[in-house]
Amino acid sequence: DRSLAGYSQFRPLLARQHVELEDRPTADFPILLTTGRLLNQWHTRTKTGNVALLNKLDPAPFLQMHHEDAARLGLHDRQHVAITSRFGCTMTFIKLDQGISPGVCFLPIPWHALWAPRASPNEAASNLRDPLSKQPALKIVAVSVTAAADQTPPPASMAVDLEAPPRSGVTDGLAV
Repeated sequence: DRSLAGYSQFRPLLARQHVELEDRPTADFPILLTTGRLLNQWHTRTKTGNVALLNKLDPAPFLQMHHEDAARLGLHDRQHVAITSRFGCTMTFIKLDQGISPGVCFLPIPWHALWAPRASPNEAASNLRDPLSKQPALKIVAVSVTAAADQTPPPASMAVDLEAPPRSGVTDGLAV
């Protein structure tokens, strides 16, 4: 009989049971929004935002969405949209991409209110917290995506990026 002395021990009292997602899609909020980083822009762009080549590759914020979801919602590529959760609302432009799973949309985190009013993904992010660790549940929230009341045209710098073939660049999130 081997003693457990000197070996790692699994403590069932500290193990977490599976917890269902608190903010599930509903009729009012039918899409899951996930947030994360891009290959070419990082954090709040304090350094990467000063590199011309990186700005050419990812020049502006966007909402990556599957074309089937956009069609179902009556939306189109490069349209100015409001992304609304039960916690708040942010605004950006749609970038249709076959590389993301239907039912999920992705909003990169590097752009914020210094870029444009209500541009931060945090405006719509969940304020829910894990009950044990108290970590924020910032990575996923149920949202609705609708045409913005003001149909501001996308920035000119977005045209080249949005017309390019989809690139894999998401390093966080559900789809790459």
